[in-house]
Amino acid sequence: MKNPILTKFLDLIERGGNKLPDPLTLFFSLAALILGLSVLLSSMGVEVVNPANGAVIQVVNLLDGAGFQRILGELVKNFALFPPFAVVLVCMLGIGVAEKSGLINSALKKTVTIVPASLLPATLVFCGV
Repeated sequence: MKNPILTKFLDLIERGGNKLPDPLTLFFSLAALILGLSVLLSSMGVEVVNPANGAVIQVVNLLDGAGFQRILGELVKNFALFPPFAVVLVCMLGIGVAEKSGLINSALKKTVTIVPASLLPATLVFCGV
């Protein structure tokens, strides 16, 4: 490669990205966090007012019997009626295949090596997005 500093920088970014947990692990970790917060906030009696209609909304404990039944009963409806879910699911599957096959790594290295030095910051931002 032409620029050893750039190579070291890209290797540093790659090592940092490889330390991130699997997306499935992140999903389940955040789900567990939500469940824990629901228990904590419902025991504190936290409530908010809906500014659209003035209705008071209380936090529901999702780990008691009624909350667990609510999770399972509304599971399919929540996934089906959440429009971005299908797009996110397809994107995550595509990114997962591209990452595991090495396509992303090789495409980024090739892109960065053929770009003029003056366009490198903009190219990195574009590739990051």
